[in-house]
Amino acid sequence: MRVVTSGASRARDRFLAGSRTMASTLWQPPPSDARVDAGTALLELLGFADMVAAGQPPRPFEPLAFPALVRLTKRPADAALAQRP
Repeated sequence: MRVVTSGASRARDRFLAGSRTMASTLWQPPPSDARVDAGTALLELLGFADMVAAGQPPRPFEPLAFPALVRLTKRPADAALAQRP
């Protein structure tokens, strides 16, 4: 006799197996050779972001939406520099 399982239960079983695997590795520290200098990691991340951005279609200009930054763009440049301590 064959038991038929639904797609939802198979997906749940895969999720649970992956969760168990992840949980079992969380207590283990990463190998020492896996640790990378923060500057090197940042440069790699910026390079990755450039590769992703290169494959995206050009986006139209959008004005800044963050209120504090919008005020900076409306202020004359010398006034912004004069307020620096």
